[in-house]
Amino acid sequence: MINCIPNKKILFIANVNLNVDIGYANKIYGQKNGFEQLGMNCLLVAKGITLNENKTIFNSLLRKLSPKAEMLATSYMLMKHDKGIVYIYLRYPRSDFLLYAFLFLTKHYFEIQTIASEIPTFPYESEFQKTIRGNISKNIDYIFRQKCANMIDKFVSIGYNGKIFNRETIKIANGIDITAYPKHSPSSTKGCLNLIGVGNISNRHGYDRVLRGLRKFLDEDTINTTFFIVGGGPAIGGLRLLSKELRLDGNVVFVDSIYGKELDSLFDKCHVAVGNLAFHRINVSETSALKEREYCARGIPFIMASHDPVMTSICEFIYTVPGNDSSVNISEVYEYVNNSQNKNVSTHLREFASNQLTWARQFRHVFK
Repeated sequence: MINCIPNKKILFIANVNLNVDIGYANKIYGQKNGFEQLGMNCLLVAKGITLNENKTIFNSLLRKLSPKAEMLATSYMLMKHDKGIVYIYLRYPRSDFLLYAFLFLTKHYFEIQTIASEIPTFPYESEFQKTIRGNISKNIDYIFRQKCANMIDKFVSIGYNGKIFNRETIKIANGIDITAYPKHSPSSTKGCLNLIGVGNISNRHGYDRVLRGLRKFLDEDTINTTFFIVGGGPAIGGLRLLSKELRLDGNVVFVDSIYGKELDSLFDKCHVAVGNLAFHRINVSETSALKEREYCARGIPFIMASHDPVMTSICEFIYTVPGNDSSVNISEVYEYVNNSQNKNVSTHLREFASNQLTWARQFRHVFK
């Protein structure tokens, strides 16, 4: 264990529906395990779940009214009945009266030593929908954000260096729960190359760069190459059209979201994973992306474009492309994969993830 905090009880409040947002759920459960690896007793409350064995009418009404209200009400009742809770770790929901009331009551009626709040993305104004309802939520957030901030002891940012709500922050990187990812078992690249990209695919993933590079590669080489794109997302439609335009129907396979052993099996059929290749499109130059950390935990060689300061020490084991819109050189990727197998890159990546990328290692900076 790293800097253990034994026998302390922490309430982890995650503004995520764990039954719907599967990708986020993996992160939340990984964070919970990180707290427990530090020796803490972690109680998790999230949207859509209740700690009561029997769902009451009150829970049902609250859930229909507002999953956020049910989440905060459940947290309040848990603190009321369990006086052993000394820490709160809050995945910050948007500021409003509900959050303000919860923090106010927590500060005045419970003996909590530290309330720490993680801001996953900051600034986050661009995440509000450009609708009437979105504008109302944005204005409400603006009214209550400083009031809420004044009752939070520590702000935790992931990859953000500045102040949040005029407060200094504790900067951490994204972590992973390495036990959730089996080690990649690479297959032979003789005569073939399989790439995989997984996620809620958006423009910042830059998978179009792979498709364009794949077309050039196939025009010059006879190696049987397939790119598996796993998951949905706003960029899928455009990628399908581009795939047809580039005559890649037999080389690009779109797979609906899959999990567990089914996903593990597909990873083992692939030789290299594709990370985020276009963060420059949203003006981000330094990242702490979960995607690359998950690939690293599996021990699968991977491609990335943005600068991740934590990964600097293992850059020799990663294939890095420029942070622009140029097509990916698949010939070089194929050479990289072959060299990776000779250098036992999978073992190096997994050992690095185990030693440097765990949530326990990140949270030691928050609760000392």
